[in-house]
Order: sequence, then structure tokens, then C-alpha cells
Amino acid sequence: METAERIVEAYVRYVKHWATIANIKCANNQEIDLLAIGPAPDERYHIEVCGSADPSFRTLGGRGLAEFITKKFHSPPVAKRLAEYGFCEGTYKKLIVHWDWAPEAEAAAGENGVTLWSLPALLAEMACLVSKRTEAFPDDTLRTLQILHRAGVLAIGKEDAKEK
Repeated sequence: METAERIVEAYVRYVKHWATIANIKCANNQEIDLLAIGPAPDERYHIEVCGSADPSFRTLGGRGLAEFITKKFHSPPVAKRLAEYGFCEGTYKKLIVHWDWAPEAEAAAGENGVTLWSLPALLAEMACLVSKRTEAFPDDTLRTLQILHRAGVLAIGKEDAKEK
């Protein structure tokens, strides 16, 4: 599992309180990054993560989003695997977590029933969570943020945790 995927999994588990299944292998070398289920019956999510630290890949454009949606949400191997987990079209929400996106990508996401989440906003919200708690987290991602905060390396305020 890639680092950005671990961050998102920690976020949905400890901030949203959702159960998760990560890195589900599909045919044709495809993979589902994360499936998550919340406590309410209609809280089911297929989450894909794009968390490259390379500045040239930080902003998702409309064309890139369209290709991503086709490959990650609409390919037959992915649909087949999702169905095996009871995730049939129309019964779950589709999320993409990315650094940033262009306005045309946001419009295209909405047209395709996909919600975009900001990875920096998730990190900020997680940092707020760990800054308020004194007990050690069992999750490595949250524990790392907690250690950085206690060391004075990570200073975060609630205003930094607002979603895009």
C-alpha cells in the first residue's frame, strides 16, 4: 500500500469511523485502493487515491480525471470485483482523493457521480485530531503525525483543516 493510501485509510478509520478493506486485487493488474463502510446502511464508498508528491502531478485536470474514472471506476475487472464485495453500481459512493484539481475536473467529477477530497485537507484534519489527544494511536500514520506534532515540527490549527 502506498503512503497516500495509508493516510486516507487512517483518515476514514479514525476520523470518519468507517471500516475498510484496502488494496483489493483485480484482473488485468488492476486494483481497488480502498473500500469503506460507515455505520449507516447507505455509507459505502469506493475510494481511489492519487497522492503523488511530484508537483507536476498535483493538480488533476479534466482529461486526467476522465481517464482515471474510466480506468478505476468503470473497468470490467474492477466492477466484477466490486460486485463480489456487494458493491453494485448505484449502491455506493465514488471518491477520489487528490492534492488539488482544476475547475473542469471538479465539474467532470460531479457529472460522473464522483466526489473529490483534498489530501492536504485530510492531513490537516488528522493533525488537528492528534494534536488534541494525549494517548498514543495504534495506527502508524496517526502516530507519526502525533510524534511530529509533539516534536514541534507539525504545527496545525483548526482553520487549516477546512475542506477545499
